[in-house]
Amino acid sequence: MGSTHTGKELEGMGVFRCSYDLEAKTFRVNFGEVFELDTDAYDVFHTSKKRSYSKAEVSGKVKESFDAIIAAGGDEALSMYLSAHHRMLDDEDYDAKQLVLDCSDILIAADPIAEKYIEKVHHPEERPTRRRRSNEELQFTTEHDKLTLRVAFLMKFMVPLASEYLYLHKEQRPDTLLLDVYAECFEVACMGGDIVLTNKIYKLVESRIKTTRYSDRVIWGFLSIRSIDPITLADDFYRKMIVDIMVKLDNTKRVISYFHATLKNMLMYQFQCHFRDKWSSVDLHEVTDPQNERLTNFERLEFYMARVDESDAMVEEAKRLDIIVAAIKDPRYPVTADELDYYTDLVQLNPVQTLLMFLHNSRAIGKVQSLYGLKFGEYVVLLIHFRHWLNANGFTFLSRWVMATFPTGLEDSKKPVNTKDFVSGLTGSRSFKYLHDSKYEHVMPMLIKNSSIPQLISTIFTNEAMYTPSLEEFRSPSLLVDAKDINVDFSITHVADEVMRFLETV
Repeated sequence: MGSTHTGKELEGMGVFRCSYDLEAKTFRVNFGEVFELDTDAYDVFHTSKKRSYSKAEVSGKVKESFDAIIAAGGDEALSMYLSAHHRMLDDEDYDAKQLVLDCSDILIAADPIAEKYIEKVHHPEERPTRRRRSNEELQFTTEHDKLTLRVAFLMKFMVPLASEYLYLHKEQRPDTLLLDVYAECFEVACMGGDIVLTNKIYKLVESRIKTTRYSDRVIWGFLSIRSIDPITLADDFYRKMIVDIMVKLDNTKRVISYFHATLKNMLMYQFQCHFRDKWSSVDLHEVTDPQNERLTNFERLEFYMARVDESDAMVEEAKRLDIIVAAIKDPRYPVTADELDYYTDLVQLNPVQTLLMFLHNSRAIGKVQSLYGLKFGEYVVLLIHFRHWLNANGFTFLSRWVMATFPTGLEDSKKPVNTKDFVSGLTGSRSFKYLHDSKYEHVMPMLIKNSSIPQLISTIFTNEAMYTPSLEEFRSPSLLVDAKDINVDFSITHVADEVMRFLETV
């Protein structure tokens, strides 16, 4: 390698400088010049293996740590840094265990400089003291801030060396090695002190996640399908805080403010990443496309059934969440994450679909109108479960129809099918009499006058409904039904029978 020198021999031999190149994704220290080497091969550290480390937000802070070490005359630490890089490049037996040992030695030499530097630069504005008591485990005092920033300073100093090892060995799981290296940073900085900083950071992460267990319990229901629970998520967030976040800390600002903002964003992303575009609010009163017209008469039935008592709003909200979780975990036909992913991009909302599905859930929710508060992802969950229920209970047509799409839009039928004969046969049927006498005796006179039920059946039957394959059919085309137009396989009598039988169940 040429000649190497101890810290004492460095006087007059040159000045340390460091820089980073965002385009090349490298960090450079002029070891070759300072140590009068015959090569500059040991000057360059590749930071590309961990994408965030090769960006300005981290690279700039890595340079800040190096500049502080250089300015404080940290020649011993820099000499050991070069020695470790030399062995890493030239010794085939150099492994991760040796890297961690070298890092430990370098950190012991660098830590006094880190401590003095943080004491010098960390002077954030004092905040007013809060009167209310808070959990001491979660409090970050100025002492905690300084210790955290001291550890982070050392972590930034280790970034180039650890990144170079990851680059050379093409590590597929960089965080594992980084955690081992950063554990040494905690060990060196916290040695002899009373603060167990790792525990404090974990407790902070854990507490932020726990607060969402009730407020976001529907989403936790979905995450549980993917084997994600508050404990596993806390472990994952803690790892990210150590590996991805601490190297971004600003030495002049409060740690806790940045941690809180980061955890909030991480939770928001976690709750959205699996269900992106599935949880935005949607006004289900306006689910029709421009060609659709409302089934005004049949909606009157719903509104008669759904007199909203505002005093029950909170109870209804809890019930709404309960039926969603119950749908996800229903042992007979649970809604899976794969189904949600599949149907979310395919579901085409229409007012009849909404009405039928809401009526189906009316008994559990108490008042149909409260279901209009559903978000789109929640709506799709209940619709998938509704399709399963229809299929399992012999509603062959409706189970296909509720997931169907309509090429020309869903249009309200202007007249009943088969005119008076059909209406007469329908109103004389056993199902119609049952609904009249037992279910909707106060509403039926108006419905009979306005022919709302025949019009509902007519609307369902007369619109061109294109079949949406189930997830199983999509995966196994041999199971797929032949007809694309659902109405081809079913007569108006069959459709009327299913609609009437369904209304008996609500």
